[in-house]
This record gives sequence, C-alpha cells and structure tokens, in this order.
Amino acid sequence: MSTLESPDNRSAPVKILSQQQVTNLTGLSRVTIWRYERAGLFPKRIKLGPNRVGHIRSEVEAWIASRPRGIAQPADAA
Repeated sequence: MSTLESPDNRSAPVKILSQQQVTNLTGLSRVTIWRYERAGLFPKRIKLGPNRVGHIRSEVEAWIASRPRGIAQPADAA
C-alpha cells in the first residue's frame, strides 16, 4: 500500500490500494472493477506510473459501505 499527501495537507496521508488489494477487499475481479468504473459505479483509479494504477482506500471503503446488505426478499414473500 502506498501513501500520498492529502490535497489539503492538513489530514492524514491518502492511502493507495494496489489492484490486487482492491480485488481482495471487494471480492470483485479486475474486469468487473474496470466495467464498474467505466459505468460510473466504482471509484476511478489513479495512475501511479506507466504500468501501475491504484485506488484511494477511503473511496473504496466508502463504496463497500454503500453496498446493500443481505439478500433482498420479493415483496410478496412473507
């Protein structure tokens, strides 16, 4: 995990997750994450180098927290 200084320089450093860490944390494949990003359903990646990308940890954690919990039941099931 890498760190960068936050834009306002007043809070804790921004933590960057590697692609592998994001797949482990979310349980999603790289392709699914890429598709969700393209559809605007997942936080955008940041380019760290010519062949390296990452995601801001707090954004990924917020996305996970926003996901519905449990299995939805049909309205007529009781």
